[in-house]
Amino acid sequence: MIFAFVWDFAYIGVFLGIQAFLIWVFFRSTRQRNWLKNALRVTSTISFLIVTLFAALMVSCDITQPRPSDLIYSPDRSHAARIYLADEGATGGETWVKMFSMYGLRSSFVYGGEWMSISRADLHWNDNTALTITYHQGSPPELCSGAQGIKVNCEPAP
Repeated sequence: MIFAFVWDFAYIGVFLGIQAFLIWVFFRSTRQRNWLKNALRVTSTISFLIVTLFAALMVSCDITQPRPSDLIYSPDRSHAARIYLADEGATGGETWVKMFSMYGLRSSFVYGGEWMSISRADLHWNDNTALTITYHQGSPPELCSGAQGIKVNCEPAP
């Protein structure tokens, strides 16, 4: 299964499209009257800088986002699961499992619990339609539900 982060490509495409439009406006304004030409060039230059700074801000903020594990594929590789760990500092953190299908175009959260309550070794595909998650913390998970035709079973560690 080829896996793609579709939304990452969409964000990049939107930013590049806006910047291309602003560059087009900048060079197209040479045919206008002098006052209009100057207004269009100043506006497009300022807008270009704002969009560039906004894109840089989004990329730099993405560094602090929860980091995913490697994909854990089902036996027929039609589905995949991924663990997300979010360390929130003094307030603790969270762990999620997200299930993907259709080459990453369709996704849903199937597990949510305490920080570091599971690891990659705790996810086991029983078959193509069943996933078992073994959690290690004392409290039960906040979320444990099946999705996309997959039954998810959450069990406490022995």
